[in-house]
Amino acid sequence: MPRAIIFDWDGTLIDSNDFKWGLSWQMVFEGEPEKQAAIKKIFADDELGRRYNRWELVRETLIRVGDKDDSLLAVGENLRSNPSITRYTEKFSEILETGLEYMQPFPNTKQTLAQLKKDNHLLYVISNTLTRNIIHAAKTFGLTDFFDGIYGLPENKYENYQKILQQLTDSPAEFLVVGDGEADKDLAKKIGCRFIGIANQYNRWRPDINNRECYVSDIKEVPVVCKL
Repeated sequence: MPRAIIFDWDGTLIDSNDFKWGLSWQMVFEGEPEKQAAIKKIFADDELGRRYNRWELVRETLIRVGDKDDSLLAVGENLRSNPSITRYTEKFSEILETGLEYMQPFPNTKQTLAQLKKDNHLLYVISNTLTRNIIHAAKTFGLTDFFDGIYGLPENKYENYQKILQQLTDSPAEFLVVGDGEADKDLAKKIGCRFIGIANQYNRWRPDINNRECYVSDIKEVPVVCKL
């Protein structure tokens, strides 16, 4: 069995995808119908929007509505510090912090985490959501005590894994990644560890527990699959 389990947050432990990939961005661009329509189209394009981080997502939206500012072509920290971008990403963070009424843990999240702790697994969150947003939500939902560490943006998923690895000095084989997105699957591949995918309407994965990459329809199945 894996010693440490790394969970994604949104769509894995928390039922927040409908809000995070829909209403929240309509709220970000409130009063700007062109941008609202553009970002809606981005999310409709074969889930393209879910492959972007929040800064890239705003950039793509601005480009689609005709913004030709050369600074939008920046990458990394230069993009994250661009005022044309941050005015929206900061609003997005505020909406996530104040919009917890629109999200909640999945019905079996708490019992699953409790069982995994009982089975002596170390539990971590690595997400592409800002760390402070995750910590705030975890406290609100009563989930904080289950986790040995919570990590999000601004570091990427692999950088946050490296932080955990430095603490544990375990081999990659002793890790397991659980998530609902391609970024989670990519993290598991980069680490060289097993992956359990949570199938949902967004990723369209089909449940299958017969391979190294397993897919389940409910998080409550994770403790059982861990023992296979």
